[in-house]
Amino acid sequence: MGRDAFWHLHDLIAADAAFQSTANRPQRPVRYQLATFLCRVGAETAVKTASVMAVAEGSVYNYVQCVIGAIRRLRSDYLPWPGEARRHFISEKFAEQGFPGCLGTADGCLFRLTNQPLVNPYAYWCRKKFYALIMQATVDHRGVFTLHELGWPGFVQDRYPLTKFTIRPFNDYDLTLNPVEARRRKKWNRQLSCMRIFVEHGFGRLKGRFPILRCIPSRHLGEAYKMIESLMIVHNILEVIGDDPYTITGFTGSGGEQEVTDSTVEVAERDADLEGDDFYRTGLLRRKLLMDKYSMF
Repeated sequence: MGRDAFWHLHDLIAADAAFQSTANRPQRPVRYQLATFLCRVGAETAVKTASVMAVAEGSVYNYVQCVIGAIRRLRSDYLPWPGEARRHFISEKFAEQGFPGCLGTADGCLFRLTNQPLVNPYAYWCRKKFYALIMQATVDHRGVFTLHELGWPGFVQDRYPLTKFTIRPFNDYDLTLNPVEARRRKKWNRQLSCMRIFVEHGFGRLKGRFPILRCIPSRHLGEAYKMIESLMIVHNILEVIGDDPYTITGFTGSGGEQEVTDSTVEVAERDADLEGDDFYRTGLLRRKLLMDKYSMF
C-alpha cells in the first residue's frame, strides 16, 4: 500500500465512532491504529507489531479490532452487489471479450488456519490436509470483489454445476470426435479460462497484499470472518484508486495455495446425475449459444 492509499483509507475511517473515546483518556490517533492494523495483517506477529509500534501487545489487539469494525462499516459502499448501471458496464466489458450477459467470474478459495477451531474442528479439515475456511466470491473484469459467501468449513467442496447462471468449460468427455467442432470447443475453453483468471488474480492480489490471509492465526472463527471481509473491502478500495500491489517487496500475486480440481471421472459422474435437471439442460443450451456467439466474435 502506497502513502497516498494509506491516507485515503485513513480519511475514509477517521470519523468512525470506533475511534471516539468514551473515557476521559483519548484514544491514540487513527493513523497509529491503522498503521498497527496494516502491520499485523502484513503477517507480523502481535509481539513484533507491538515492538514496531511501541505499544502493548494488548493494544495491538484493540487497535486491530477497532480498525476492522470501522472498515466493515464501509461494506455498503465498497463491497456491494453492483447496481443496475454498474451491472450494465460490467456486462459490456465481458461482452467485448465474447461473453455477453456475464456479470463476473466466480471461484472458491481456501483460507488456511494456523490452529484448529475450538468448535467442530474436524469439519474444517480440508482436502489439502489442513484446517481451513472456504469462501466463494465473484469479481468483475478488474478483479474487484462484487459478491462473497463466507463461513463454510474447509471440507465443503467449491463445485459449480453447469446451469443457465454458471457456465463452465467443456470437459474431456465433452470433446467430440468431429475435429472441427473439437477445435471450436478447445478454443472456447481457452477463452473462458482467460476470463476465469480474473477471480484467481483477485484472490492472489488479496493474499499477496495481506499475507496474514495465507495462514490466519485465530482460533475464533468470528474474528477470522470479520478480518477476511475487512481486507476484501480494503482490497476493493485499493483496486478502485489504482494502488499497484506489485510495488510491494516480495509481492508475487500468488495466493500461496493452488486449487485442486476434480477429476474428469468425478465431473462426468456428477453430470450424468444431472441429465434430467432443468437447470443443467438450460446450462447446456446457454453454453452452446455463448460458443456460437464467440465463434462469430
